[in-house]
Amino acid sequence: MKGLVLIGVFLSLGLLQGTDERKNWRGIVPLQSTRADVERILGPPPPPLNDGTRIGTPDPDMPTYRLDDEEVAIGYMGRASAERMSCPSVPLDTVMSIHVSPKNHPPLSELGIDESKFEIFDPSSPPNIGFKAYVDAVDGMYICTVRGRVKDLGYYGSAKDREACPELNVDPKDFCRILVDFPR
Repeated sequence: MKGLVLIGVFLSLGLLQGTDERKNWRGIVPLQSTRADVERILGPPPPPLNDGTRIGTPDPDMPTYRLDDEEVAIGYMGRASAERMSCPSVPLDTVMSIHVSPKNHPPLSELGIDESKFEIFDPSSPPNIGFKAYVDAVDGMYICTVRGRVKDLGYYGSAKDREACPELNVDPKDFCRILVDFPR
């Protein structure tokens, strides 16, 4: 039964559906989908948690959906981003990024990815403490792992879609970078 549940989770993540499907999460495609598409699939953004577990001001251009198996932050092209980036070819309310944090932290091996399509590196400072990151700059996907288990993964638009706005070509390695501060 547990195996069937995990297969269902990964099908919902869009990771076992083939190379072309890796560019999206549940049919939401960065730099193609809009806020209306997301709300049609996930509903309106939920209110921010008011239980003391989160610090910060909710950002309407980066709502977080708390689903049964994962938390998902959807980043949109908002007015501030549009002014800063000067990308007239990317309309307001276009999905810019999708950041997924699976609650059960599955082993990377269960994602069924072709590791040869990813640049693999140690994103931590100091290095060699169990973190590994995977970046596919062509399809616009990253996976951050700790000791072989998926901590976070995300989508930021394919290289072809990012051509519309050179400002979108940030270093995707930054999505997984981590600074670990050991107590003295």
